[in-house]
Order: sequence, then C-alpha cells, then structure tokens
Amino acid sequence: SAKYCFNVLNDEALFLSKDGVMAINPSGSDENKIRNRSFFVNKRLLAESGIREAYSFVWRNLYILSVNGHCYVLDGNQKSSWVNEKTNLQYEAYYWDNVPADCFVKCNERLWFSDGENLCRFKDDTETNAYADNGVAVSAEWSTILDDDGNVHYFKTMQKKGNIVSLLPCGDTSADVYIKADNENPVLIGTVSGSGDLPTEMYINKKFKKYKRLQFIVKNELDQGFGIDSIIKNYTVGNYSKNRG
Repeated sequence: SAKYCFNVLNDEALFLSKDGVMAINPSGSDENKIRNRSFFVNKRLLAESGIREAYSFVWRNLYILSVNGHCYVLDGNQKSSWVNEKTNLQYEAYYWDNVPADCFVKCNERLWFSDGENLCRFKDDTETNAYADNGVAVSAEWSTILDDDGNVHYFKTMQKKGNIVSLLPCGDTSADVYIKADNENPVLIGTVSGSGDLPTEMYINKKFKKYKRLQFIVKNELDQGFGIDSIIKNYTVGNYSKNRG
C-alpha cells in the first residue's frame, strides 16, 4: 500500500493498494472487511507508475489522491450503493490533470499544494479569472459511462423527447453537449448557457436509433465554470442486439 494515502472520508478509513482505493468496513464479515471505492477511476489510476509514492488529502469532503501530476478525487458528498464481490458502494469520482502536487494543506478554507519548488493555491469561483491557471483557460469535461442500460443484449432507441442536460447555477455558465453511441464519433448536440440562481436545461430533440451503449459528454466553454445538475435519458428497448457488419 502507499504510505501517504491513509485518510478518513465519511468516517471510512481509506488507503491505496494495488487494487485501488480501498475502505476498511468494520461491520463486514472477515472476507468483506476491505471494500473497493475507486472502481470508476481504477483503470487509469492503476496504470500510473510509482503509485506507492502517491499522496492523499481530504478537503471539503473530497478524498484527493495525487500522483504524477494527476489527481484522482472521490466525492464523499455523492455515493451510490453498488453491491458485488468487491464493493458495497462507490463514490462519484473525478480526474484532475496538471496538478503536480507533492503535498496539500488547508489554510483559511483554501486548498494549497506544493510541487516541490512552488506553493500554489486553488482559486474560488468568486475570484477574477477563477477558471484560468496562470492566465491559461482551464478545460473541463464530465461524461456518463458508455451505458448499456443493463441490457447490452438489446438494441435501444433514445427518443426525440424527454431528454435533458441540466447545468448547475454557476454565475455565467455554458457547456457543449455531445452524445456518443457505441463506437461512433461523438455528435455535438449544441451549447447550453445560463446564469442566475436556478439550473439551466437543454432539451435534446434528437433521436438515436439501435444503439447498444450510449454516452453523454459535457465540456465547458473556456473561461467559464460548470457543474452537472442532472442528465435524463428517455429510451425504448427493441430487438436483441447483434454484431454489426
């Protein structure tokens, strides 16, 4: 295990092992006391070199694990039950690029980190140029899984009505919305923009026929922040799926 990655999130003791971020579950049976919490980012995380030297920190109920200039983040405010042989719940997970943190510290509710030479601070969204890093606009992307809806053996059709991508209120905010079906290239649906204190919705009036898996991808417009309030997909189930071609 990585000696700098023991921390507590939501009263769970977390640590990094060769299988990902694990939790100690004291109420489980002997064979179920150690449960996985990082399934959503494990493929990328476990491909990192030198993960034994990774460093973790908990801030605003986020478990932040830094390695090789990347951060893998587990959100203690968002978790869902998912029971299998390795886990009983998963935290929503995020990936931050270009954060060369050797260590973190909290000061006056702000998150700081050192890269070994410089002391750096994350901005709050109330600051001028909050979504720029030393003057360079920060790009961000959020996506669903390439979802088979639990029925990979059936074709599905996303209907033309009843589909929504909703952004959280975030001052002036806008994002581009893409949809990817199976191994096709993502299709740009349009841009959703908003401001004020209420979420902003984009109604997707486009039908996707006979897919096995479908993914929503949302990318911020540069120099603007964004967050996802909800994504709603309305689909019907059709015939058994088969190989194409």
